[in-house]
Order: sequence, then C-alpha cells, then structure tokens
Amino acid sequence: MLGAELAGGGHEIGSYSMRHCLMPECDARALAYEAGESRRILQTWLGLPIESFFYPNGNTDARTAHAVAQAGYRRRR
Repeated sequence: MLGAELAGGGHEIGSYSMRHCLMPECDARALAYEAGESRRILQTWLGLPIESFFYPNGNTDARTAHAVAQAGYRRRR
C-alpha cells in the first residue's frame, strides 16, 4: 500500500479534510465531518494512526482548531 510505504519511509501522512473546503466557513456539523471522516477513512485505508491535520488553504480559526482537536488530531498545521 503506497501510503503505508511512504509512512514507513519517514514521510508524514496527514488529513486535509474531505472536500478541501475553507474550514472557517463550515458550520459545526460540517467541521466535524470534514475533520473526523477524513481521519477515519485514512486510518482505515492505511492501518496507521493519522495524527496531523493540514488546514485547506491554511484557513483556520478558534472554532475550526477546536473541531480538529476534537476529531483526535495531535498536530494541526
């Protein structure tokens, strides 16, 4: 599996959301979906913990950061 091979080679695998929307423009339900579902899918596909979230376009705010932390990410960029 390519992702697992990349991670094994020292590359970081992180989530970038489901639809790459501008997270501060999402309502609470969409934020939970964008952060949580993307993490769940990646972990299932790769069999690896996904601990990093990369904000689409770098857009974030306190509400977005909270939703991403609630989804279980340890690192947010």
